[in-house]
This record gives sequence, C-alpha cells and structure tokens, in this order.
Amino acid sequence: MRILITEARHGDAAGATAVLAAAGHEIATCHDSETDAAQLPCRALTARGCPLDGPDIDLVVDARRTAGPFTSREWGAMCAAASGRPLLVCGLVPAAQPPWVDPEAACSLDGLLAACRAAVALPSKAARRAVRCAVQTVLRHAGERPPLDVSLRARDGAVDVTIALTELPTRAVQSRLRAICQATLARYTPMWHHTCVDITTRTGRQGSP
Repeated sequence: MRILITEARHGDAAGATAVLAAAGHEIATCHDSETDAAQLPCRALTARGCPLDGPDIDLVVDARRTAGPFTSREWGAMCAAASGRPLLVCGLVPAAQPPWVDPEAACSLDGLLAACRAAVALPSKAARRAVRCAVQTVLRHAGERPPLDVSLRARDGAVDVTIALTELPTRAVQSRLRAICQATLARYTPMWHHTCVDITTRTGRQGSP
C-alpha cells in the first residue's frame, strides 16, 4: 500500500513509519522530517504539493503519542476525510472530537499492520460514507426524498450497493444513481465497473435494471 502519514507533533510518526516501511509499504508524509511545524505546516504549501492530490494514496495514518488536542501538523487527517481516504489513528486521541469521531480504525503501534489491512478492506467506512453522500446529493438535486438506507457489500473484489427508498424515482434518476455509485467506488476498487446497484422500496418494489 501507499500510505500517507501525518502526526500530532514532530517525531510522533517515527515509530509508525519504521513499522510500515519494514513491512514493505510505500510511505508519503505531510511534512519533511527535518522541518518544524512552525516553519512549514504541510507540503501543500510547497512546490511539491499535497500527496492527496493524486489518486495513489490508499490510507492515511495519523500518529499521536499523547491524547492532546488537534495540532497544525495533523491537517492530513482532515484532508483524508475531505478526500474520502480511509483514516487510521495510531495512538491516543481525545474522545469524540473531529476528525477522529469516526475513523476507519484506531490502534496501538503493535497493532498497526493488522489495522492497516482492516482499514482498507472492502467496503471501508470511507467508501460507505462517500456513496451515501453521493446518493443523497443526486436525490436532493432531483427533488426526491432522502434514502431510507444505503448499504454496501463486498462481492469478489467488487462492491455492490443497495439503495432503499420510500418510492421509486424516475428511470432517469435511477440511471444517475447507478452511475454516481460506480463513479464514487472507482476511488476504492479497480472493480468499480462491476458494481451492481439495486434500487428498492420498503414494500419490495424493484427499480429498473
């Protein structure tokens, strides 16, 4: 995997970086190791640009050695949520505070490798959130009621989607829902074009194929 590591304070990510690199993962960082946070908040402000601007970051790890408040060196954790990347917290966080309210997982350094594997397993929390948001946006723009439920399930490397609605929308809206689900899942699986999107109602009516 290609993993972006951010940290609460300079040096917090040293242990996580060593563990992940030793396991063969490719590491990207939000900061140059020799740079103090006061001098350079993040690489997005340099000519190198943000690693999350490209499509090849699989996971963001936020390393924290204490349960202190959010710091300027952790903007990568916020960016992970904004970009839809899975976020894993390695270390201690204050309870129920963003961006750690609902991370993909939280772990200790000893459990980091296993937690990374679990964080990107299909369908991840990040994929679920992204698809639900996309479905809600399509329905809202079409003047339709919000979904009763949007569920994802893994199938042979692909991710299938079931959208439960109060009533079936027009065929055009159903087509847009299927398209947006596949487009959204392209970020999470190369098998996105095999995604099946089932549109149904509480009474069991099925949408058009």
